[in-house]
Amino acid sequence: MSVLFRLPRELRDQIYECCLVRGQSIRPNTPAPWEEPKYGLGLLRVSRAVSVEAVPVLYGRNILDFTLTYCHEVDRFFE
Repeated sequence: MSVLFRLPRELRDQIYECCLVRGQSIRPNTPAPWEEPKYGLGLLRVSRAVSVEAVPVLYGRNILDFTLTYCHEVDRFFE
């Protein structure tokens, strides 16, 4: 078992929030919003177990703003 999973779930969720939650809405038509270094998407690649726990934080606690967005921009955002 990794050191991360020895921590209580509440602490792991706080770590996921610090790494993955953005303080402002995310617009898919902006240039690569997730490529900014302060957003730790690499965390999702650590293991399948981490990804399973962290993805709901990523999509559940961020605001995705699709206002005035074209379909091809939305598709590119989710690639």
